[in-house]
Amino acid sequence: MKVIVFLGPTLSRVQAEAILDATYLPPAKQGDLLNCAVNLGPDAIVLIDGYFHQEQSVWHKEILFALSHGIRVYGCSSMGALRAAEMKEFGMIGHGVVYERYACGDINDDDEVALLHTDESHGYLQASEAMVNVRTTVSAATVAGILNRHDSEVVLRLYKSQH
Repeated sequence: MKVIVFLGPTLSRVQAEAILDATYLPPAKQGDLLNCAVNLGPDAIVLIDGYFHQEQSVWHKEILFALSHGIRVYGCSSMGALRAAEMKEFGMIGHGVVYERYACGDINDDDEVALLHTDESHGYLQASEAMVNVRTTVSAATVAGILNRHDSEVVLRLYKSQH
């Protein structure tokens, strides 16, 4: 089975290669899934990371194109979770906690998973934090008694207001 994975800051390629034998490509931008479907002939595409603002985002129509040509398309973690929740009605398959939060409507904005990062040559070092990670950390701090409910809400509101 030929699997193509779009991966960047979410997980290192070395870690990913230990889990799955696949062809790993950088985070997806608009046109990458279409190009992959037409030129690489995969059996499956796994969308983990993709661009939000630095480049045009993966287009829903290219996911539909891949699906219509019998290519299984999976999404998780970041851009993949977002697109999988948006495209589940059309056959895209989502996995993971972030996907589940999008799918049930608990979260719905792009900033929940969007982050700024360097390119592959600099190891995709993160320059920001995804809102979904901030929510998880604040929740854990609240459960542990480090933050009270009011302070948790203030932290989330302040972080959410940042670009």
